[in-house]
Amino acid sequence: MPRYHTSVDVAPPTFQTLAQSAPSKTVNYLRDGLTGVDHLPYRGPRSFTRVMAKRIDGFEFNGAAQYVVFSPVTPQAFEEINDIRNTHFKGLRFMYIGGARILIIKFRVSIVHELAHRVFVRSFEQKLFEMGLDRELVPMGGTGFWGPGSAKEADSAFKPSSRRTNNWPTLVVECGVAESLSRLQVDAQWWLETSAGDVKTVIVISVSVPERNFHFEKWELSDVADPSDSSIFPPTITEEAEIIGEKVRISSKGVTRRSFAIDFTKTMLFKPQVRCGEGNFTFSKEDLLSFADRVRSNSQ
Repeated sequence: MPRYHTSVDVAPPTFQTLAQSAPSKTVNYLRDGLTGVDHLPYRGPRSFTRVMAKRIDGFEFNGAAQYVVFSPVTPQAFEEINDIRNTHFKGLRFMYIGGARILIIKFRVSIVHELAHRVFVRSFEQKLFEMGLDRELVPMGGTGFWGPGSAKEADSAFKPSSRRTNNWPTLVVECGVAESLSRLQVDAQWWLETSAGDVKTVIVISVSVPERNFHFEKWELSDVADPSDSSIFPPTITEEAEIIGEKVRISSKGVTRRSFAIDFTKTMLFKPQVRCGEGNFTFSKEDLLSFADRVRSNSQ
């Protein structure tokens, strides 16, 4: 499966080796953020192809849900579906939970959604280029990554060149429509928790299609005291995924923050050389307004 990378430098496992995904302390990957999303039986490649064609049209033109869930999807069935996707539906993104035999599919065909994702990534890459670091951070696109018992693809991901090919990215971008924000937040937690902190930052971009409004969140792991260890002092410290410091909304009324920043060291895995113009990848208020204008003007 060439699109999927393991988190260690070994040959990728087959889907037959996948077990139930390790449970998260904060989120249920099979349930949370999927309220109102259809759960459909998998009945083979032909049925899947017909159903997905209708679902994509429904999402793009009728405002249908951005996610759909199929089960039971065996490892062999997933490989069939992956081949169909790579041939006919390249705009789909997958999360596969092996032990539960469940495939969660995100549509990525809305013009506004696609523009928001691509314009933001291009703006980030421009800042990287201006610092002369474009060769130091490798764009992984929608490459999939394996965790314990599950696999997932991002909208975009970036990995420092210092990490081996099969290692996790440090920066992931997940984009979707506003109605799917709760699921995008679940996706962010999957990256941070399943990678055990090797993914440092997840940027969530939620797009309100009719109004062309945009909501950004920055997710990272934070240290929290474990309440179950109240008898221990000092308390046991664990890490949980949460929004760290920055949320910003862009609407016709303006921008809710002066800037939105991605941490340099967490992304690059080395400290910036300030004298050489390196520093956090900061999107100013003007940058954010320009982003919104580009998406709106090209999606009328």
